[in-house]
Amino acid sequence: MEIDHFTPDEVYEVDLDDDWSAVGNSVAQHYDQFISVRKNMFLFSREELVPCESHLVTFRVHCSGLHPHEEPIVTGDLIPLGKRDPLQGLRMEHQQAEVWLGSCYLPKNMNFTWRMAVMNTESNSIVHEEEFGRSGNAANDFFSVGYNDKGWKGV
Repeated sequence: MEIDHFTPDEVYEVDLDDDWSAVGNSVAQHYDQFISVRKNMFLFSREELVPCESHLVTFRVHCSGLHPHEEPIVTGDLIPLGKRDPLQGLRMEHQQAEVWLGSCYLPKNMNFTWRMAVMNTESNSIVHEEEFGRSGNAANDFFSVGYNDKGWKGV
């Protein structure tokens, strides 16, 4: 399935016919298919949020086990797809430069929250920061994030 045009009011439901719990050894071998479906899901459309190339979008996902006694773990930054910089973030070169932000592979049966921030790299200040949460699934989960004209989104 190819999504040729993104419409903010539409919701796209995509079935990749992949058993992500069975991938295990290499998520990368499925990247091409995953990106081809998801790359137009999110569109930067708020000019005031990403007005110039000095803004850097960064992501961090925090995971914790389903059992209360387990300590939270940090998976690290999401894998940025698109133009990279030394900080492994996605630098916006135009107001609508990229429609895809990043993704990460989550362990089995994990609860998690994700925190996203847009930083101005010139002043080293956070322009926007937001945190969300979602319960873990029974199988491994591939998680992606983006931003559209209705706000931060997680898939």
